[in-house]
Amino acid sequence: MRERDLAALEFDKVLLLLANNTVSSAGREACLEIRPRTVADQVHGESERTWQFFRLLEEHLSLPLREFPDIRPALQWAAQVGAALEGLRLLEVLEVIVLSRILSAFLRRHAAGYEHLTELPMRLLTFPELEDTLHRCLDERGHLKDEASPELRSLRRRLRMATAEIEQRLQTLLRSSQVKEVIADQYITLRNNRFVIPVRTNFNMRLQGVVQDRSGSGETLFIEPLFAVELNNRLLLIRKEVEAEEHRLYLWLTELVRAEIPRLESAFTALTEVDVLHAKVLLARKQRCSKPILGSREVRVRRARHPLLLATGKPVIAIDLFMPEGKSGLIITGPNTGGKTAALKTLGLLCLMAQSGLLIPAEEESRLPFFSGIFADIGDAQSLEQSLSTFSAHVRNVADILSELTAPALVLFDEPGGGTDPIEGGALACGLLLHLKEH
Repeated sequence: MRERDLAALEFDKVLLLLANNTVSSAGREACLEIRPRTVADQVHGESERTWQFFRLLEEHLSLPLREFPDIRPALQWAAQVGAALEGLRLLEVLEVIVLSRILSAFLRRHAAGYEHLTELPMRLLTFPELEDTLHRCLDERGHLKDEASPELRSLRRRLRMATAEIEQRLQTLLRSSQVKEVIADQYITLRNNRFVIPVRTNFNMRLQGVVQDRSGSGETLFIEPLFAVELNNRLLLIRKEVEAEEHRLYLWLTELVRAEIPRLESAFTALTEVDVLHAKVLLARKQRCSKPILGSREVRVRRARHPLLLATGKPVIAIDLFMPEGKSGLIITGPNTGGKTAALKTLGLLCLMAQSGLLIPAEEESRLPFFSGIFADIGDAQSLEQSLSTFSAHVRNVADILSELTAPALVLFDEPGGGTDPIEGGALACGLLLHLKEH
């Protein structure tokens, strides 16, 4: 399919409607990348897959699908030996693992009778050991729990005790009558990662210690009393040990993820496919779509509605469009604003949707042929970049279509031969339609 034909029929806007029903950025991206298939078996398979997913959700009403993060960058980083994922990235991996397990269980339980869905739960892999380890080591913010390792628990206990000791001694100093005139305020704070107390600038000489900072007004100095220097040094060393142990644990958890990258990628791909299938079902529900019978030798759509007009929320006039077997052409005539272009675009879009695995906004039992190509010459094709007039641009496009045609194909012309002398344009249009009919 040519991109210009998809653009002329506004297929990209239909994909945007579809993408707006996804729950993940990866699902949205996958929706926008959908293109109509041209291999019959693939078209039938994807159409049936969507229809079976639709029926599954009609039977069970809801799917335990929720928003999930894109873990592909995290997996790419984790693939490098020596790399350590941050806690939040590890938490994202855990989210995908949990959702994969939940959806796999749901589909194994409910999708057994749907042959085109049976492979999905097998690809929604489970990671029991990795899931348990990540749950044990990470809290809801991606921080390491004390239970992540005995060493981390011990170090953090030492850190809490050392912190409590220095805070207690500084609080005692603050309450002391000896420094009542010196203290600027009754609080303990951190400056340069060291515990300090606020002292009035003009009294700082009365309290021996190390000046770590000064307030913006310059009226307060933040002083580390001499007795606190050793305590702060001890705190600093313990913090370094805690950071080293945390880094070691992040490295270890990343190594566990690295060992599962191929399976994690497979599970993520399957999750994305479920998101896209779910979006197809939601769009089909909103627009009251049905599954067309593909591969027919006739075009037979009843109460077809243009999907983009439906999205406006305004009343849409449905159309019936029949082209029986043996008839290869249909000419639609009528007054301006009579719906001719809308009818052409509706047929084109429905065929594109059907060959992309989407259900179509038409009544059940609608029949569509399978097309190896769908071509359109619709709208103002004037090309300022190539200095072509509207008529010349249309002729160029028609010539390109004729050179690329392979039966069976759907060709849509809106006012062929327009934009020039009516008699000459009419003759060109008649010749063009006769040529296409013969082929």
